[in-house]
Amino acid sequence: MLDILASRGNRKRNSKASGYHDTMTLDQRIADLMAAKPLQFQAARGGYTTAHRGVATFDSGQSAFVKAATDEMTAAWLRTEYAVYNHLTAAPGTDFLPEVLAWDDDGSRPILIMEDLSGADWPPPWEPGLVEQCSRGYDHD
Repeated sequence: MLDILASRGNRKRNSKASGYHDTMTLDQRIADLMAAKPLQFQAARGGYTTAHRGVATFDSGQSAFVKAATDEMTAAWLRTEYAVYNHLTAAPGTDFLPEVLAWDDDGSRPILIMEDLSGADWPPPWEPGLVEQCSRGYDHD
């Protein structure tokens, strides 16, 4: 059973505690977490680790950014990343963060599934007025 995080409606699972088996493929685990079949996976370019990462498109029409650990080091980093997102989303005014859609830690190869931001604008180039708009975001009363 998936546990629903009350704070943001996220799905998370501690697979180790729930008797999750290592025999499931990455696609099966993702499908289980998202309650939808992944149809396509576009690997992300760049990145600083060997973790699997990219945008999955599901039969539900939804897309999501998926990160999956490939070894002990990327597993530890992914657990830390999830802890940071989990901590930050509890704070007020954090609506600038991508939404965590699902989390699964099987004790070996965790998976983090997040809101797909690939359709967003990612400068450079910086359009006129965008720097000022970003600067205003830092101004607090």
